[in-house]
This record gives sequence, structure tokens and C-alpha cells, in this order.
Amino acid sequence: MSEPETPSRRTWRTVLIVVAVAALLVVAAAYAGRRAIAREALTGWLRSHGVESQVSFSTFGPGGFTGTLRIGPAANPDLTAQVAEVRYGLTGWWAGKPFGATVTSVRLVRPVIKGRWKDGRLTLGALDPLIDTLRKRPPRPDARQPRIVVEDARLRLDTDHGPLLARASARLDNGRLLRLDAAFAPAELKGPDRSVRLGPGQLHLVTVGDQVASVLETTVPDLKLGQITAQEARVRLTARTAYPDLKRKRGDGALTQSLTINARSLAYGETQLRDASLEATFKGQSTGWVDTLAVTGDGTAVLGAARADLAGAQVRGLRMTANVGGLNWTRRGGDRVAASLATRV
Repeated sequence: MSEPETPSRRTWRTVLIVVAVAALLVVAAAYAGRRAIAREALTGWLRSHGVESQVSFSTFGPGGFTGTLRIGPAANPDLTAQVAEVRYGLTGWWAGKPFGATVTSVRLVRPVIKGRWKDGRLTLGALDPLIDTLRKRPPRPDARQPRIVVEDARLRLDTDHGPLLARASARLDNGRLLRLDAAFAPAELKGPDRSVRLGPGQLHLVTVGDQVASVLETTVPDLKLGQITAQEARVRLTARTAYPDLKRKRGDGALTQSLTINARSLAYGETQLRDASLEATFKGQSTGWVDTLAVTGDGTAVLGAARADLAGAQVRGLRMTANVGGLNWTRRGGDRVAASLATRV
């Protein structure tokens, strides 16, 4: 025969039921309002780092979220993205780690990014405080960095000489740039004793193993740089370089470059070349970083012109070859260059 239920037991059971129902209501309310909670948490975190922002989620779940993003003032934002897709994995005691989330991938669709290049330094407006914070907290050496995909980005870079506009797509994985495709809009840059009009251009970059292969193509309708002038020039530069080691700040490895320029006119002072062409190649090695860079190797340049005006004399069918041997260029302690030069006309 069962023991009759006492009033105290009934009271505790009622309390437990009320607590359980309240907990379920809190969880349900939190889940229903998860987008608003996450939005306030993210914008609050950005605001604590001095970054004005606006975030709107279209989907939000335990494995990631999708939404729109704005960083910077509403009237003139520094970054916007029509689609910002973030995927992450939850961590906790079951993995022997503190509770949290590890971002595994980020995808930005049609972002608009604005920056400024001044006095040799790139600034990104409202993003600068956030970048400084992240630099002070680099990822753990054993932590894998997320995959990042940028699709059809619009870029604007303001300089003291004029704006540069481009559209670009890129892929990164674990901190390595795997591919970059960019198309540049025509631009006009002006400065003291110099000006250049650029036509449409494009840049393609692909990482293969520990090497980076790149191709840059552009047109230069008009250029003036001191005594140097050029009209209706087409430029193509291909290169294969070592992938830079950002942790050790080194760029050691093989270096090959090829430059082709065709122009209706090239001039230096009173010397003028008509229907000119320049083909130059270089093969060597690079070591060091930006301020300690050293380049060694050999190169060849072939300059041709249908007609050349040289100090009052005219030469037709000009062809001049220059061979550079044992080039040694170093930036440590100031730029210094040493090489042997042989020319043939």
C-alpha cells in the first residue's frame, strides 16, 4: 500500500513544475528572440571597441547565421555587405575547452569597402579600432583560421592623388590567400610634376604550394612623371614569387618576373620613341621582409622602336638589348644596388 502524499511533497512538486515551466518559457523566449539577442550582443561588442555598426539577421542557429552588415556611419559607411554568412562550431567541456564558438567560415557577398592611403599608410575608417584589437590578440599557433570567401566586392581607395575603384573576388583559407581576381576602373591621378590616366585593368593572383603566381594587365592612355612621358601604352606584368611568411615576416624564395610594354610614344626629355616596345625578364631569389628585402639574380631587357629621335638624329628600326648580371639589391640600411651591365644596339 502506497504512502499517502503529504502537503510538503505536493508543495515541492508544484514548485518544481513551476520552475520547469518557467525555464521552458525562458528558453522558448530566448530562442524566439535569438536574432535580436545576437544582434544586440554583436553590435554592443563592436560599440565597446569604438565601432559604429548595424546588423540584421535573416537566419540564426547553433551552427551559424546569415544577415546584412554595416560598419561605420549610416550616411557614409566604411563597410557594407548585402549578405554576410558566418559558420561556426560550438566548443565546451565535451571538447576539453571553455564554452564558446570557433568560426569555421565567412562569406561576404557584394560587400562595399572604403579605405584611404595617406603618407604610406592604409586606413579603413571605423574598421581601424577593430583591426588594432584583433592584432593585439593574434590567434593561437595551433588554431585553424576560418575559410573566407569574398564575392563581387566593390572597393574604393582614396589617395592624395585621386580615387581608385575596383571590383574583386577572393578566397582565403587558414590565413593564406588562395585566389584574387580584381578589375580596376579607369582612373586619373595627379600630383606635383606628375599625372597618369589609367584605363581598365585587371589583376589575377593564384597561390600554388609555396609560390604565388600573378598577372597584372592595364592600359595607360597618358603618363607624365618628371621628364618621362608615355601615350597609349599597354602594360602586362607576370610574376612568380614566394608566398610571404606573415608570422616570421619573411619572403624567401625564387623570384621570376616578366614585363611587356607597348606604347605609341615613349619619351625622356628630348629623346622620343615612336611605336615603342619593351620586354624585360628577371630570374633570381628574394630574402627578408619589406624593410630588409634583398633581391639577387639576372635580367634581360629588349627595347625597340619603329622610329627614335635621339638628340636631333633619327633612327629607324631601333633595337637595343641590355643584360644585367649579378644584380644585388638590398634595403637593409638604405637601398643599395650593385650589378654588371652589358648593352648592345
